[in-house]
Amino acid sequence: MKIKPLELTLISVFLVLAVVGGWLLVSDVAGRTAQKKEKSESRTPVLVQSHPTARSSGNAPTRSRPDTQGDPLFSIPNQRLVQFDNEEDYRKFLASLADSDLRLLGSIDALRTALVGFDRLSDFDGLLDSEEMGYNYLVTLPLPPGEGEVQAGAVGFHGNALEWLGITGDNSTWGKGVIVAIIDTGVTNHEALTGSIRHINLVEGDDSADTWHGHGTAVASLIAGTSALTPGVSPGVSLLDVRVADVNGDSTSFKLAEGIVAAVDAGAQILNISMGSYGDSLLVRNAVEYAYTNGAVIVASSGNEGYDQPAFPADYAQVTAVGAVDQEGTVINFSNYGENLDMTAPGLEVYAAWTNDRYIEFTGTSASAPYVTAAVAAAMSEYELNANNAMNLVTQNSNEAGDPGADSYYGVGHLDVGRVVNSGTSGIYDIAAVSNLITTDDGNMVLAVVQNQGTEAITGAKVTITTPYSSVPLQVQTLSPGDIQTFEIPTALPANGDFEVSTSVSLNSSFQDVDPKNNIRSNVFEFNSSQ
Repeated sequence: MKIKPLELTLISVFLVLAVVGGWLLVSDVAGRTAQKKEKSESRTPVLVQSHPTARSSGNAPTRSRPDTQGDPLFSIPNQRLVQFDNEEDYRKFLASLADSDLRLLGSIDALRTALVGFDRLSDFDGLLDSEEMGYNYLVTLPLPPGEGEVQAGAVGFHGNALEWLGITGDNSTWGKGVIVAIIDTGVTNHEALTGSIRHINLVEGDDSADTWHGHGTAVASLIAGTSALTPGVSPGVSLLDVRVADVNGDSTSFKLAEGIVAAVDAGAQILNISMGSYGDSLLVRNAVEYAYTNGAVIVASSGNEGYDQPAFPADYAQVTAVGAVDQEGTVINFSNYGENLDMTAPGLEVYAAWTNDRYIEFTGTSASAPYVTAAVAAAMSEYELNANNAMNLVTQNSNEAGDPGADSYYGVGHLDVGRVVNSGTSGIYDIAAVSNLITTDDGNMVLAVVQNQGTEAITGAKVTITTPYSSVPLQVQTLSPGDIQTFEIPTALPANGDFEVSTSVSLNSSFQDVDPKNNIRSNVFEFNSSQ
């Protein structure tokens, strides 16, 4: 088995009971564990609010169970989504509703789908086959993590996210000519958002914008913010605000699918969805396929419940699922993971805008997804790429993390916008120590992973792995741009106590390393035989 720092061995699992707002924290610790020890950082208070909760217990919606048998958790009572594979049957069904006891609550012509309300399932008799019906699921914001749901020692970003992402120069024109849709709670006017914004409001009612949930505004600021406090990655984008969630941050499968179709039809090339559901909706799958077929890409937050599967739509293969890391590059305990996680980005205490010209510290995978969205927009404008090719460029230029290669906790690795926009620049040399692991699968071994994060092949780089028992010199033969190499050395391991592993790398004297800060990586593992 592999022994890793805390973020990989003690992933907390949160069982979400969204309908009643209850949460149960379950920690699973088995066998002999190794934990990464971090020092808590003392910080000066900042001039921003802490993240408001997405939904307080006082305004959590209450929903009675329907009079039907076995409706799944998270489904909306007394509603069904009815989908058709041909236009004739779809139109015939819509016409038949006038003479039935069913209620048409909405329709999406592009997907040939009707949202229908009912009192009794028997009201559908004679109008369609049961296999054509699906459930309308609750879709919500990922709830902000509570106390104890972020591991000790995790380091927030505050105002350092852009620098961490490798953005150090003028990025004011990045994203120019690209339409980015924010499918969320709505984007309100804010001093940090000075670019063009179009609005599509799919939420019923006449509530004023100053009462809207600020989540959508926060997401927009990470993409296109222009203030010194909340600079966005791609301020040049044209934002398309598609409001699908109410003042509590609640939406549904139908409303999300409606928003996806509306965004695509309005010309959006990238869709950001920092929301999710634990109901797998065929309608949302079809909406995702609609976006893909029309050349748009979707980036979605993986969710904040610590599950071993991203929420939907992030878990769909055609959606880029993004998890959260702290400033040390460590995956955060609340971040959903799994085989369909694609990559990670900043997600702890990043500065963002909020409603009524306020600012917050934004935490969660909701913050991580828009950084990837903005990186795709930057790649599109800087290299004149379509959305799919730009997404490929972003993933190809990620920084390795965790297990060698793609893994369930980091996907292909960390987002690095600097590498993306400089990927076409020759003459960049950058060797990085990216990961330390311990494996006991076939004897006790230290694994050290290094990566070429430049644009030129590297030969003859020196690698030194240091443990409490030895310091072992090794050498990279040849490493192409973006490639990784894993080095293994045998070691003894303590039964109890700390075990530090440090890997350092350096180029030979023929090359100048552009970023020596990533040349050393150290981890402290803690062993406790009593666990």
